[in-house]
Amino acid sequence: MESLQFQVHSLLKYEDECVTGPMAPMLFASETMDQLGLSYNRLARIWFEDENIFQKYEGESLTSHDILVIGKQFRSGLWISLWIDEGVQGIPVATAFKGEAVAVSDRYLEMDYARTLTVTEIETIFAHIFENTDELDISR
Repeated sequence: MESLQFQVHSLLKYEDECVTGPMAPMLFASETMDQLGLSYNRLARIWFEDENIFQKYEGESLTSHDILVIGKQFRSGLWISLWIDEGVQGIPVATAFKGEAVAVSDRYLEMDYARTLTVTEIETIFAHIFENTDELDISR
C-alpha cells in the first residue's frame, strides 16, 4: 500500500485587522460550529493526491467535496476536527485535542466513498497537523 499523500493549506488571513477567508469554507465552518455550540479560529483545506478520497461517483465523475480542518487554538493546546463538506451536509470525520486519542465519528464510518480512509490514515493526518501546527496559522 502506498503512503497517504496530502497537503494542508490554511484558509484564514488577516486583512485590515480582520480575519477573512474564502466564503464557502468560512460559511460551512461558521454554520457547523454554531450548530455544535463551538467557535473556531483555525480553518484549513486538505488536498489529497488520491482524488478518490472522500468523494462519491456521480455517474462516471467524482464529486468535488471540500475537505476541511476546523480548529481552535487555545493557550493549552490545539483542538481540531476533520470535515467533509458535501454541499448539502457536513460529515464529521474525526476530532482530537493535542495529546489525546483521535475520535473517529460513527457517521463517517457508515459513509460510502470512492475511497475512505482507515482510522490509521486519519490518525496520520492528525499527527501531521499536531506536529506542524504552523500550517494552520492565520497568514498576514
